[in-house]
Amino acid sequence: MTMAALFAPGNYIGDITLDGVASVTAAGTRVQLSSTSQPCEAVVVQNLENSAGIAVVGDSGVVATASTLRRGLVALAPAEATVIPIKDLSLLWVDATVATTNLSWCALR
Repeated sequence: MTMAALFAPGNYIGDITLDGVASVTAAGTRVQLSSTSQPCEAVVVQNLENSAGIAVVGDSGVVATASTLRRGLVALAPAEATVIPIKDLSLLWVDATVATTNLSWCALR
């Protein structure tokens, strides 16, 4: 499902309170979506189409290097998206199997 489909008529799930892009520049190096507390009800995360690898979303222990077991909440191939119910954006981290993996995200309230 694309992010556009999530906001199509009849699929309304909340107001966007904050949005951005997270870039994993080195595989195996976690990136936090927000370094400050950002209360929300859910976060939409999409691995962008031009990303080079699989992105894994999870907590501060998320791991997504090609040589290790992928540990996280969800793994996203390029162009895949998901909605994660969560109370604070700062609790989410991303990692990727290769460098130059970019994810867009928006926090919903």
